[in-house]
Amino acid sequence: MILSEKHLGITRREKGKLEQALASLRESGDSENRSRQAEVEALEAQITEMERLMSDYIALKRGGVVSGKFTSLEDFSTALIQARIVSGMSQTQLGAALGVKPQQIQRYEATRYMGASLARLIEIARILKLRVVTDYKKSWFKG
Repeated sequence: MILSEKHLGITRREKGKLEQALASLRESGDSENRSRQAEVEALEAQITEMERLMSDYIALKRGGVVSGKFTSLEDFSTALIQARIVSGMSQTQLGAALGVKPQQIQRYEATRYMGASLARLIEIARILKLRVVTDYKKSWFKG
């Protein structure tokens, strides 16, 4: 997942490097070589994944809708990041709203909020106007 404009730029540059490597690999050597073909396929897969990540980030920046069912707390961290991006809020702006440095938001997002307290997660969700609906079933409590 791309987290910021800076990260988007880095991804674009890295994709360009991979595309150059792919072009060089295609121009050189034996196209029947299995090892070379595996390298080509690996580079193509990496480029495709980078394109998907960039496309997802750009869609969110354009106001893509963040909705859906999240089935775990791990998914909640992704929702927080997506909500920040959709709202147009930068990591710096979120940090200012929380009274922390932007680097703290970068750390939170890089680790998918694993080090954040529940109180902090609630505060972030409130700032981002993220609505959370819960659903539980009695079967969760069976031993």
